[in-house]
Amino acid sequence: MKKVNAKLIVELGIAVLIVGALAAGLVYFGFIISDNVREIELAKQDLASRATTLLSFATLRSQYNAKGKAYSNVLNNVIPSYDQLLDVSKEIRSVAATNNLGFGFRYSGEKPATAATLGSIGFEANLSGDFNQIFKFVEDFENLKFLNALSGFDFSRQGGVYQAVLRGQVYFR
Repeated sequence: MKKVNAKLIVELGIAVLIVGALAAGLVYFGFIISDNVREIELAKQDLASRATTLLSFATLRSQYNAKGKAYSNVLNNVIPSYDQLLDVSKEIRSVAATNNLGFGFRYSGEKPATAATLGSIGFEANLSGDFNQIFKFVEDFENLKFLNALSGFDFSRQGGVYQAVLRGQVYFR
């Protein structure tokens, strides 16, 4: 009987070890599964966020194609690239000649364009001539095909000739 009891105790010990190992395995795999479930939930949220972003992008793209493209072409015509500004002094000289004015021109600095802002080239134009022709020049200058802004205007008279110094910028993309 001792042999049977010993055999029974050994078999029960082996069974307890197997059940204990199985229970430990279940607990271990339970933790792994719960971690994987959390990762899957996070991936699902990320995927939903990306889908929403993609939908927003598609909406913006369709609005751009429907309405924005026309405005983009207008802006590209009004705001030239840097290379297209090579003839700015010639165009301003042409406006001065049209108004029968003496003309001098110099560049006064450059600010490069960035993704968020336009670049600009500063200039100074010296004009001499008739009072009304100088103001006609200013009107014509503001109608040039380039986006521009005057930042300073000095006006004087020497004898019968009026002198004007215009400072400003021409913008580029």
